[in-house]
Amino acid sequence: MGKPIEVSDLTAETIINKHPVFVLDCFATWCGPCKMMNPIINKLAAELKDKMIFGKLDVDTQPQTSDKYEVKAIPTFLIFQKGKLAARHEGTLSEVALRTMITKLL
Repeated sequence: MGKPIEVSDLTAETIINKHPVFVLDCFATWCGPCKMMNPIINKLAAELKDKMIFGKLDVDTQPQTSDKYEVKAIPTFLIFQKGKLAARHEGTLSEVALRTMITKLL
């Protein structure tokens, strides 16, 4: 892939279950910290494209998935391994911290 894919309430479960490691970035278009994370997400998505995939879920337009995973703050990163929620983080992260969270599950 090389870049994050758009995730909707209709596609979330299929995408989560399809990929061995999947990172879901729960964001909103108006969120400054979410925008700050975009370059990091794009970089990691490109670098790790052969090992895992990133997705982006707009919590304002796709509320069912964010409600299901109890997303209360944004950005929130949900990391799934083999379809199961394996890690989560609310708030911004450095590139090193996000990479470390992900690579522990690869």
